[in-house]
Amino acid sequence: MRDSRGRQLRWVACAAALAVVPGVGMATTASAAADRTPPPVPTVQPATVSGRNVTVKWNAVTASDLAGYRLYRSTTKAVPKDAAHRIGGTAPLTQRSYNDTPAATGGTYYWVVTAVDKTGNESAVSAPITAKSVDLTPPPVPTLASATVANNGYITVKWNAVTASDLAGYHLYRATTSTVPTDAEHRVTWYTLATGTLYSDSPKPTGETYYWVVTSVDKSGNESAPSAPISAKSVDSTPPPAPTGVTGTFDAATQTVTLTWDPKSASDTETVGYRPIYCSTDLSSPCFIRVTDPPLTTNTWTTSATGPGPFAFAVGAVDARNNVASSPRIIITR
Repeated sequence: MRDSRGRQLRWVACAAALAVVPGVGMATTASAAADRTPPPVPTVQPATVSGRNVTVKWNAVTASDLAGYRLYRSTTKAVPKDAAHRIGGTAPLTQRSYNDTPAATGGTYYWVVTAVDKTGNESAVSAPITAKSVDLTPPPVPTLASATVANNGYITVKWNAVTASDLAGYHLYRATTSTVPTDAEHRVTWYTLATGTLYSDSPKPTGETYYWVVTSVDKSGNESAPSAPISAKSVDSTPPPAPTGVTGTFDAATQTVTLTWDPKSASDTETVGYRPIYCSTDLSSPCFIRVTDPPLTTNTWTTSATGPGPFAFAVGAVDARNNVASSPRIIITR
C-alpha cells in the first residue's frame, strides 16, 4: 500500500517496532505479579488468668508489609479460622497481647493467632494455647414441689433436682414472710449442703405459717437465685402454761383424794381444760394421763383412793391441739 506521495507503507514492520518501544502501546499492559505470600506464623506464649480475664500474648513476626495479627478462640483444640471464632474486632490487631473475657463457666478455652499483611494475606494459625476460665456461673434455679406437715411438728419440704455437671447440693431457707431472705440467719441447712431433694424441718414456734425457698450450689460455690416460695402451717406442738398451786387432800371418810389448783391467768389464751395425771411415788417412774375423759373445765378434781397410799398425782393443762403441760407431781398420804 502507498500513501498520497507514493511511499510504501510497512504496517507489519511498524507494528513490530511499536511492540518493542518502551512505554508505548502494548508495553503498558505488563504489571508486577500480585502479592500472594502470607507473613510468617506467630508463636503464642502461655496464657495468664486473672479473675475473669485471660491475657494472651504472642511473639512478633518479621515482615516488611505486616499489617497486624488476628486472634481466634474456641472451646475445642482445633480452633477454626473464621469470623465466628475471631475476637478483637475485624481489623488486624497491632499490639501483641489481648485481654480476653470468655464466659465464666469454668470451661477450657483454646486460642490461636495469625499474622496478616497489608495485602490481606493471612498466615496459617499458630499452635494453640489453652486456659481454664474462672467459674462464676451458678447452676439452674430449682423448683419446690411440696411441703408435707406431720403431727410431730416436722414439715418435709421437697424440690425437683437440677441438672448441672458441677452440682454440689442445695440450700434451704425459711422465713415467716413470703419474701424469704437467702442469708445465713434464714438458712435451714446450716452446716452442710443438702445433697438430696428433700429436707425435714422443725420450725419453732409451732402452729405458725412458714415459707421456704431453695437454691442450688455448684462446686465452685456459685449459688443460684432462689426458687419461688412454698408455704405450710406447722402443727401446734407447743403446750400451754403448766398449772400452778396444785395441792391434794385425802378424805378418810369417803376414801377419796381431791386435787385443786390455781385458775389460769388472764394472759393464758391457750389452755382449754385440765387432765389429772396418775403418778407413782417413785420419782423415776413415768406418769400417765387418762385421755378417754374430756378435759376438766374447773380447777378441782376428786377421785377414789382406796389403796394403802401414799398417792401421787399431777395436773396437766391442755390446749386445743391436745398438747399437755404437767405440773410437778405431789405426794398425798392418808
